[in-house]
Amino acid sequence: ENIDNMEARLWGPDQSDRVVYLANKTTLPKLSSLVQVVGVGGAPVPYLTRDAGGWRLNGRRLFFTEVCSAIGDLGDIVLINFAEYIEGLYQPLQQAESVHVRFLNNERTFKFWVRNCGMPWWSSVLTPENGATLSPLVTLAAR
Repeated sequence: ENIDNMEARLWGPDQSDRVVYLANKTTLPKLSSLVQVVGVGGAPVPYLTRDAGGWRLNGRRLFFTEVCSAIGDLGDIVLINFAEYIEGLYQPLQQAESVHVRFLNNERTFKFWVRNCGMPWWSSVLTPENGATLSPLVTLAAR
């Protein structure tokens, strides 16, 4: 029910490739056991699947990250529409090289870096005239 409720609160196009789930790895055992029974005699359909592209939760890409909270805490599973996420650059791509790292082997080392920052585009949720609030960033509440 929580996964379906998160989907209902998400703002944006339903079939966007930029909508993904983020979750802590500790949620994997619980997510593996989630199923939805179809009809009276139907077989259970799992919410969590895995294909060549990686994990999918309810048909959307799922990325496990240590940034999300541990299982049971606020934000252990997050549904985000990255089309509503902005990123800015503090400085352009820079580079440096060094011949001193492995001088005896006649090798050279290259380093590239960029300074950037990102945040959600929205500062608050959308409250439609009818229905619940909508947002491009939906977190699962503490349980």
